[in-house]
Amino acid sequence: MHTIRNEFLIISAESRLGADKIFKLSNLIMSFKDTIEARKLKGVFVSLKSISLKDKTLELSKLTSTLDKISLDLNTQIIIGDYSKEVFEILKSLTKKTQLKLFQNIDSATLFLNPKSFKTVQKVLLFDEDNENCDKISSELRKINCIIVYAKNLEDFKQKAQDKSHTITLTQNAINLKKSEFQETHKSLSLTKEVILNLPIFVDIAVETLTMVTSKNASKLNHEIRKFNENLPQDCVSSIMCFKGDLQGCFILLFPRQSALFATSAMLNEKVDNASINSAMDAIGELCNIITGSVKAKLSDKNIKVIFELPKTFASLQSAMLNIPQNNGIWITMNLENNPFYIFIAK
Repeated sequence: MHTIRNEFLIISAESRLGADKIFKLSNLIMSFKDTIEARKLKGVFVSLKSISLKDKTLELSKLTSTLDKISLDLNTQIIIGDYSKEVFEILKSLTKKTQLKLFQNIDSATLFLNPKSFKTVQKVLLFDEDNENCDKISSELRKINCIIVYAKNLEDFKQKAQDKSHTITLTQNAINLKKSEFQETHKSLSLTKEVILNLPIFVDIAVETLTMVTSKNASKLNHEIRKFNENLPQDCVSSIMCFKGDLQGCFILLFPRQSALFATSAMLNEKVDNASINSAMDAIGELCNIITGSVKAKLSDKNIKVIFELPKTFASLQSAMLNIPQNNGIWITMNLENNPFYIFIAK
């Protein structure tokens, strides 16, 4: 049985997964080679919904090794899905060093491998008992700008899953990134996992605060893991607030001078010129205060206690860099009605 949905070829593995059935399944997938290339399909989704297993580990081992070879032969993604929790745990171990992906259903596979098919930002409820796997999945979700809601445990996941505002719920998935890919994404990032998991709070509150106090449209453009960007204009206005407690790091808000003057004019509802740099410094410092105050309150609602130090505000990049961490952090490019500004969070 097969069909095409969301630009994936979906094939259902049926009955017992003996050697003959796996052989027939592999031949069936290979017979669609021309279709996959002609229609530029995103991959093949192999559903295990209808299978029965006698020797689970042995049969699944044969299946995964066969599908991994097919993935290389066809140069396409092979996804295994529609499995039970018990089968997932076996598959997760067997596929760790393969190109295969484990997605519980076709919607999960679509989110990761064909995200452009979604016309709106996806709000994702995520639960995974494996912290390393959760980090991998979170990293990929952030790349496609998903809004992530984390469940603390299985009970919390079941409760939050009742909230219909989540467009997708994710649990029991494994994207099996290559070790080199994962290390490159996370190289030398000194921020703790807890800070990374709560980064959306910093970004969302920054957007809400700028939009509220300036009555202008603020948005996030992109983010990356890197050292502090030293190539910004030297006349950047910046404010730095370090924090400690359950989370530790530094929050840096940076505005090129013209962006700072634009934001200050909007906040004060009056024209601010180049000579009013002190007003701009006060405004950016106050923005930093408002953002971190709201972040602290939001984290407190999650029983995460942090203390922010008093802000340090600078009118030049050179002065600021004496107080900015030089290890890798999260660099976020923001926009205030075509006026760029930046957030840097590092330890």
